[in-house]
Amino acid sequence: PVITTFPSAMLCYWVPNNFITLVQSVTLRNDWVKQQLGIWDRPKPIPGQKSDAGFAETMNNLVKQVKGEPTTEKEKIKKHNQEIETRKRVQQVSKAARARRRG
Repeated sequence: PVITTFPSAMLCYWVPNNFITLVQSVTLRNDWVKQQLGIWDRPKPIPGQKSDAGFAETMNNLVKQVKGEPTTEKEKIKKHNQEIETRKRVQQVSKAARARRRG
């Protein structure tokens, strides 16, 4: 149904291109072909090492960076410590102001 509205030139490009892509991906997954072409397998991750972030996680981190939010555990701890220090300073200033008012 959708294909009937496509121009014939687009169909003549799209079908062979998809077929070639399918054959290429199936062929390059074959171990013998990889060996003949010198393509090596992707290295396995080191245990305990964080794996590469996926697209969605990378985009979420980018949005957080733009907003100024922490993206790593270290940054979260640093921000938390800064908030604690700010609260302590506010409390000290408040106590000093109360003491001055009391006189």
